Amino acid sequence: MSPVDSNQANHGLLCPEAPIQRTQYPFVTGTSVVAIKYKDGILMVSDLGGSYGSTLRYKSVERIKAIGKHSLLGASGEISDFQELLRNLDELILYDNMWDDGNALGPKEIHSYLTRVMYNRRNKFNPLWNSLVLGGVKNGQKYLGTVNMIGVTFEDDHVTTGFGNHLARPILRDEWHENLTFEEGVKLLEKCMRVLLYRDRSAVNKLQIAKITEEGVTISQPYSLKTFWNYSAFENPTSGAEGSGRYADTSKGIWISTLIQVLNYNMSKRQEKIDELGAPFFALYIQIFGLLRRRYDADTGTRIRNKCRYHLSCEVSLPLVLLQTNLCVASKLYREKLPSSHPD
Repeated sequence: MSPVDSNQANHGLLCPEAPIQRTQYPFVTGTSVVAIKYKDGILMVSDLGGSYGSTLRYKSVERIKAIGKHSLLGASGEISDFQELLRNLDELILYDNMWDDGNALGPKEIHSYLTRVMYNRRNKFNPLWNSLVLGGVKNGQKYLGTVNMIGVTFEDDHVTTGFGNHLARPILRDEWHENLTFEEGVKLLEKCMRVLLYRDRSAVNKLQIAKITEEGVTISQPYSLKTFWNYSAFENPTSGAEGSGRYADTSKGIWISTLIQVLNYNMSKRQEKIDELGAPFFALYIQIFGLLRRRYDADTGTRIRNKCRYHLSCEVSLPLVLLQTNLCVASKLYREKLPSSHPD
């Protein structure tokens, strides 16, 4: 028995019903690809990131490849499945070249082949976990199409994959036109990728732009975009949001911040600070801790920590650590300052 036959026999004894499987869930993935038609051909861009789960593990994964003489392929999704597709396409192009009849497969034929492959694998419940963009130029005709992991396919003047469907496609609908020059097309693609870099956690600031015309394929060297990260929405993305602990009402936000500071004082200094700030601050103080007082007995503070979490967070978001640490002192101050007419 040959070594190969021996290994197969051993595999059958140990795992008699275990089928050989390919990718059932993505491990290393790439994010968005954006492509457009322009005046002379097709432009396509992607970054070079490869995410291992949610970790940006790889920073130099090229996801745009030339296919034959007339086509350009970009892919998002599982990198190993993309490599499998490239092997299949290499065999297809080699077989086509062996005819040596002066003809070559064009982008429309390559796209049709990819749709059949993706749909076939989907029907076997063993899909290739990719969304593909196929563009090209042949005989003066520009072609741009896409196909996803279940075989859904279409052609358009601009296509995207991944997060780009939500963030880049609206920009393309507003600014794309059929007479774009190369420089205008690159500028538009960079605008899309900059938005994706800001908003997509899987994006990296390392891009490749490829173009294909009648003269052939050109893929740029990797480069980075100029970015600006000091937007106020980036520094405080939840400002004014409900439940964020920061109020749209600036005056109330200031009182909340002051309250947190006061909770960090010792007992005597805290009392002095409350008297110094006067009635408006004390009213807010009573309003917050009154939520607890009306629902629970302040003398049994040990149970409040576990049972008031949801009730308190619905009305005002304060750090629970501060609340728990200062609960006994707060309840004592509450009882001392509580008006006699206040409902219990």
